[in-house]
Order: sequence, then structure tokens, then C-alpha cells
Amino acid sequence: MLLNYLRLTDYYSVEADTALPVARWFLDRFPLTDTQYLEFDLLLIQQLISDTVGGKVEVARTVIPSYLDSNWGYKERGIPLWDSTHYFIAFVYFPRLEEDTPQLDHYIWLLHELFHHTWSYIKKRFEQLYQPAFEEVLFDNDLMSLADRSLAKQKSRAFAEQFARVWRLGDTSGWPLELAIDTHCLYVSGPAYLNAFVEEHTAFDPFIIDPMHPPVELRASALLAGATTLGWYAHAGELERLLETWRNQGQEASASNRYVALRSEHLITACVESALALAADVGLPRLTASDLHRLERAVTAGETLEGLDLVVAAQLYTRSLDKATLLAWEERTVKQLIGDDETT
Repeated sequence: MLLNYLRLTDYYSVEADTALPVARWFLDRFPLTDTQYLEFDLLLIQQLISDTVGGKVEVARTVIPSYLDSNWGYKERGIPLWDSTHYFIAFVYFPRLEEDTPQLDHYIWLLHELFHHTWSYIKKRFEQLYQPAFEEVLFDNDLMSLADRSLAKQKSRAFAEQFARVWRLGDTSGWPLELAIDTHCLYVSGPAYLNAFVEEHTAFDPFIIDPMHPPVELRASALLAGATTLGWYAHAGELERLLETWRNQGQEASASNRYVALRSEHLITACVESALALAADVGLPRLTASDLHRLERAVTAGETLEGLDLVVAAQLYTRSLDKATLLAWEERTVKQLIGDDETT
């Protein structure tokens, strides 16, 4: 397809300095080798999409593992076609080398990135649920800025514009999107996502304001609210303690005031409630306590797990294994799943 694209650009006399960077962007992200681990990652991507939104949301774009980055991530881009349309390819970034054994206890983050992939197909439904609360808060902010005068009014208007930017629902990024995806991950994986979040973010600065990603403290607060609603509060002790630690750390007054001003409890609640309502409407599989018991028994019995069951069980029930035993279990699981296990 890339070759055809380059041929078309040559045929239509499109400048090479436009076409070649596009081709290079894709080539840099394609896997370099065809290993059993690539086969495993491709299979698990398909299984997770099927287990979460399969038969409920039509997902048409190709998803390919990429080993370009050192962090989990998601990017998609279109290859221009002859009829001025685009063929979109999505890449999920895996934070390892292609030849390295997959660390299955970290694959709960693959679930997060795949919800980014399905987001474009369900965004409109979330927007219908979230938008009224967003507009209500914006209206209140506008009233406050109108009441201010001179310099205070200018500062108030600048704040209102920043507030609107970070809380407006974006197409591929933004605070509401990330909170919704966190909530959907919690919905389908429960304590596994809570544990992974704490492990991943303990060393983060929880109050950094980024227009694309909500501050970690804000994400943790939303997860705690979601866990309470879904009945996982008893599993959220570490998350709650981490939140308390962060809030007791203190900040410089200016940074603290800015963060507190942008932090909207009303919109955090709106994001969580809208995401939970959407999860039920779409038909996402909600993890239950009986599922946890079933998965624990399966791991103890050495059963082969797939898809969503595998990433939840790997996060929750492999922590007590020593490194050698964990590596052996990961190797065996990969081979079993791709049908390359001599014992099967």
C-alpha cells in the first residue's frame, strides 16, 4: 500500500518531500521481524477488541503493534489513496524490544490503548451524556468573568478559556477522554486496573497540568469514584492512600491555586457517570467478584487464559511468583496461545 502511494505521488507529480516523510513515518513504526511475540501481540489485540466491544461497536481500522517507543501509547494515521480518501492504520506502542518476552503483568495497559482505538466509534454517545454538565460549568464561569472588571476581568477570561480547553471533549486526546477510558478499563478489569494505576504512577508528580492528559491526582480521584460506584472500594485502599499522600505533600501557592481552579469535581463526576452509563449502553463486559474467583482458580490450575481474562489474571495473580517462575509462565502462556506449545 505504501508502495502504491509512492507510485501515485510520482504519477500525479506530488513533491517527494511530501510523500517520503509519510512513508517513512509508517515504516519507522512497522515491526521489523516476524517473531512469535509479534504473533502473540497481534492475537491478543484481536482478542481484547473482541472481548470488550466485539459485536457491539464496529471497529474497522487495522491495529499493528509497534516497538518504537519506551512507553505505552497509541497513534493512528491515514495513508492517502488515489481517490483522495485515506486508509487508516493504528499503532499500539509496546514498551519493549521486539525480541523480548512480553511482560504480561503489564498488559493491562494494552487494554487502555485499545480503548483509545475504539474511542472514535463511541465518542458521539459519550458527548451526548457529558456535554450538558460541561456547558453548565462553562456558563457559570462566564458569569463569573462578566462580574469581574479591568485586569481581573482579563485574568478571569484567560482562565475561563483555559478551563474550557482542558475540559472540552477532544477527538483523540484531552481530560474527559482520558477519564472516560480509565473508567472503561476499570469497568472491565476492576482491581487489576486499580493495582496497575498505583504501580505505574506512584513516582509521578500528581499535579502537572497538561492540556492532553489530566493530572494524575485528578485521574486517581476519578478512579476512586468509579471504584466506589462499581463496588470495588475495598480494593482501592492503596489508591486512596496514595491520593492522601499526594494531597498532603503541598505545592507552591501559585501552582496549587491554578490546579485547584482547573480541577472541577462536578466535571470529574460527570465524566465518570457518563463513561459508566456508556459502558452499560454499549455492553462492555463488567468484571464481577465471581470473575475474580474464577480467574484465580484458573491460574492455580494452570489453565490457558486468553484475551481479557489473561490480562486481568496476569496483573492480579502473578505478583507472588519469583522472576524465574514468572518468565517461565509468560513463555508458556505465549506458546499456548499461538498454538506452539508441545504439551498442547
